[in-house]
Amino acid sequence: MKKFFSLVSVLLFLLTGCSNIRNEHVIQLTEPSVKSNNEVDWSYTGKTGPNYWSSIKNEYALCSKGSYQSPINIEQTNKSSLPLGINYHSGEFKIEKEQFTTKLIPLKHSNSINLRGKNYELIQFHFHTPSEHLLYGKQSALEIHFVHKDANGSIAVIGILVNIGEFNKEFQKVITSNILSGERQNGNIVTLNLHSFIPNTSKKIVYKGSITTPPCTEGVTWIVYKKPIQFSDKQIMFYQNLYYPTNRSTQPINDRVLLESW
Repeated sequence: MKKFFSLVSVLLFLLTGCSNIRNEHVIQLTEPSVKSNNEVDWSYTGKTGPNYWSSIKNEYALCSKGSYQSPINIEQTNKSSLPLGINYHSGEFKIEKEQFTTKLIPLKHSNSINLRGKNYELIQFHFHTPSEHLLYGKQSALEIHFVHKDANGSIAVIGILVNIGEFNKEFQKVITSNILSGERQNGNIVTLNLHSFIPNTSKKIVYKGSITTPPCTEGVTWIVYKKPIQFSDKQIMFYQNLYYPTNRSTQPINDRVLLESW
């Protein structure tokens, strides 16, 4: 039954897109399938879902015992300056289809951010649906995580919320190049302009948290943009048909202070 609905979704996506003047379409008619070379022992549902992560392995203990876990519901913040420079460029990215997401890895070491005078290199970005972070209790349709590391291995992640709205041509490249690739192996290359995923005029929330999948490692600096970007309803529906749900529920804030840029 799930495969039937998957195929119907593909057909609708293709048929409606062919008449769209923005070329909102895909180029290959095939039933989508997620083939992963990186199977994991946890999931987002059932007995291996987020409520059980810490019981799967001792290494996942922080998922239930940690005090600074992510994601969170963003509500109360303190105003603060945020020296943040984004040095992103158009370039080539290798696509990796994983069990619960599509990951894109830059081929060159040319994308980075500078946070409070410290440089972090972009090592990959990926998607969650629905969004993991909430903004005043409201959940978005999707969330993008841009994962960076500095020279000492410290992690800084930019979180971008995505709502239903306008068609995004760069995200369409990801769909066209990867999700409809059928049985082809990982490693497809796509050229992307990352700035199309960044709402540059948005205020930002900064806090200390964790990665949102096992082993839920803490010490991560999160930079969540308050202003969502938009993907079309067809684009979001198509992605959700492959990867849904892939979000961890929000975690207690405890004694953390959330800083909001001016």
